[in-house]
Amino acid sequence: MLPLQIPGVPGGSEGVAVLFTLIIPLVVAWWTYRDAKRRNNENPLNWGISMFLFGFLGFFPIIVGIGLWRSVRKDV
Repeated sequence: MLPLQIPGVPGGSEGVAVLFTLIIPLVVAWWTYRDAKRRNNENPLNWGISMFLFGFLGFFPIIVGIGLWRSVRKDV
């Protein structure tokens, strides 16, 4: 019988940790950057970088950051 995990490749709880610490903040940062650029914001890169950094502080700061962005963005 073959093992289900390849040695050295994260899986299981490590995979979930990678998902929450890298992929989710990247997706939120990309969405914020793209939305800011589409709305002709003065500095969309700053919004994207700040949302990515908020992701490393935890889930609650991401929610606060999204709320902040939605309150200051210009409607199209």
